[in-house]
Amino acid sequence: MFSRSLGNTRGMLLSQVRFQSTQAYKDAIATLKTDLKLAMREKNQLKRDTVKGLLSAIKNKEIDTKPSQHNEFLLFELYSKAITQRKDSAAEYLKLDRAELAEKEQKEIEVIKTYLADLPVATQEEIDEKVKALLEEIMKHGPVKIGQVFGKVQWDVVKNEWKASESAVRATIAKIHRQMSQ
Repeated sequence: MFSRSLGNTRGMLLSQVRFQSTQAYKDAIATLKTDLKLAMREKNQLKRDTVKGLLSAIKNKEIDTKPSQHNEFLLFELYSKAITQRKDSAAEYLKLDRAELAEKEQKEIEVIKTYLADLPVATQEEIDEKVKALLEEIMKHGPVKIGQVFGKVQWDVVKNEWKASESAVRATIAKIHRQMSQ
């Protein structure tokens, strides 16, 4: 009796969590689940394993974050991290003369990139351009410390107009500020 009520409570909590998510987030999850089913039917092991891994990472991130943070920017960060991890793994496999494993990692990267491209967020190139313009404007009167730059950024504009995650913009600001300060 007790375990049944826990299961019902958990189900209600998960539906409430997804209710607070953005529509783009819900659509991306639905696409992943549909693609997982298709990959299983088609016996496409690479796509099946890649999508399962993404869904698992998303579920873990949902547990670690507030429901209000479940948006397309969270998925962008997860997908980007997954791509970086696979690039690093592929490089390591090549060092170990394991080309077949490096090739598998490259194929997984291509699968993840398709999901990344479907997200309604700015690309890294678009973020780079906007950050460069912002830094040029802020630094036109002379050098400015990085902390001051972060203080002058309108984060609501970054999210709503630039369609970029705060962490992606912060990382880009740090990278480009370092380049411009040299």
